[in-house]
Amino acid sequence: MESKLFQYFNPLGEENKSFLSDFKYVLEATPDQLNQVIHTLPEFLKAPNRTQSDPILDKMSTETGLPRIALGPIIRIGNFMSSSINDQRDDISDDSPEAWANDLLSVGIIEEKQLLAIVKFFQLIVEINDSEIKSVQLDRRAESGVLPVFEAMGTTVELRGVFDTVHRLGMPIDNYSPSLVNIVPIISVSLRVDSGDHTHFTFQSSLEDLGDIINKLEAAKKEASILLESCSV
Repeated sequence: MESKLFQYFNPLGEENKSFLSDFKYVLEATPDQLNQVIHTLPEFLKAPNRTQSDPILDKMSTETGLPRIALGPIIRIGNFMSSSINDQRDDISDDSPEAWANDLLSVGIIEEKQLLAIVKFFQLIVEINDSEIKSVQLDRRAESGVLPVFEAMGTTVELRGVFDTVHRLGMPIDNYSPSLVNIVPIISVSLRVDSGDHTHFTFQSSLEDLGDIINKLEAAKKEASILLESCSV
């Protein structure tokens, strides 16, 4: 291999087969489509969760004409390349887009006629990385730390009846005559994080308890803003 990147990372390795399947979508896209995706990549990477990233994907799909099933792999390739450039453990600063493309050509991932387009694709990633992506990835790496990171959430709201009596096991059903005395709202919350033993968990809350949770989060948000303002560099 001509480049350090593909000396460290075997693009044909069984453990890296997702790279090969993702790269096929890069080869199927036009240069203009790739250009638009990579230019939007910093905005996409800044989105902290799917709630904010999904609208960016929808907009990207409309502007490029690429379905989301094709956008995901191209974004992953762009993110992989920029992450590799920014990874301080493996110094590939001497690598060039030409070397990366030649390596892919040498193992049959791309053809000679595709070489120039892939060189330009890699050059664009380097340019956008240096100007925008690198700082985003460094921020994300610091934010992630070593704990699971919030990824998505969902909620449902329902009304539950309050009855004046409770049916007990063994009680004859003919003797059970409950009356509805009240209706209470209950909020169910589903949270998902990106890693850990349990990445998905749910809980339910009353309207009052939900207000306390919101207030506590708003307080933390204020404290974070104050901390950021006092320590800005």
